[in-house]
Amino acid sequence: MRDLGGFRTKTGQMTRYRVFLRGDAPYRISDRARQQSIDAGLTTVIDMRYAHEVAQRPNRFAGQPQLDLHHVPLYVETSYMGMIRQFRDLGGWYCTIVDQGGDPIRAIVAILAKAQATSLLHCYIGKDRTGIMSALILNLVGVADADIIADYVESQQNLKAIDADIQSTRPFFVPKAQFANIIAAKSEYITTLLSHLSLTYTDAAGYMRNIGVTEEEIAMIRNKLLGPAVVD
Repeated sequence: MRDLGGFRTKTGQMTRYRVFLRGDAPYRISDRARQQSIDAGLTTVIDMRYAHEVAQRPNRFAGQPQLDLHHVPLYVETSYMGMIRQFRDLGGWYCTIVDQGGDPIRAIVAILAKAQATSLLHCYIGKDRTGIMSALILNLVGVADADIIADYVESQQNLKAIDADIQSTRPFFVPKAQFANIIAAKSEYITTLLSHLSLTYTDAAGYMRNIGVTEEEIAMIRNKLLGPAVVD
C-alpha cells in the first residue's frame, strides 16, 4: 500500500496523508498488519477485482466489523484473450475502461466521498484498475500529470515483491515477453489515459460530471484530500 498524500497541486496545496491509500490485493496480509491498518484509521476498503479473483484470493479485510468492505469490479469482465487481441498496449485499454466503466467509477467515487477516515483502493496487483482510479482522483484535485505518471510508474518497483504470484497467472497462450509488457507499469500507458481524459472530457472533473458524479461528491473528495496551500 502507498498513500495518495504528499502531492503538490497546481494551486500550491498539498494532498493530505491517510485519506486515500492504493494497493494490491490484501490476500497475504498478516493478522498483525491487518490490525495495524485498522488501528491507524483504515475504515473503508474498495475491492475492484473480478468475482473469480476474489474467490481465488480472498480479501483478508473481509469479516472485520470495524471495516466497510465494498466489492465494486471496475469494468465489465471480459476474457483475457479478448483484451490481448484488442489492444497492443494498456493505454488503449485504460481509455476503454474509463469510457465504458462509468457506473462502477461513479459508485466508487460516491463511496470515497462519504467514507470516514482512511480508504483503501485496490485491485489484484495494484497497477491497472487501481492506477486508473488513483489518476482520476489526483487529477480531480489538481495534481500535475508528471506527478501522476511518477506515482503510476512507482508500481513497477513494488511489483517485484509479488512477481512469482503474478507469473503464475500467465495464460499458456500468452508469450512471456508479451505478458511482461502487459504487467509492466510503463509511463506511456498512464500518459495515454491522461491525454484521453484531457481531449475527451477536459479533466477528471469533466469526466465525473459526464458519468453522473454530483457536484457535492466532487467537492467532498476535494475537501477531504486537499490541505492548505504551501508557501515556499
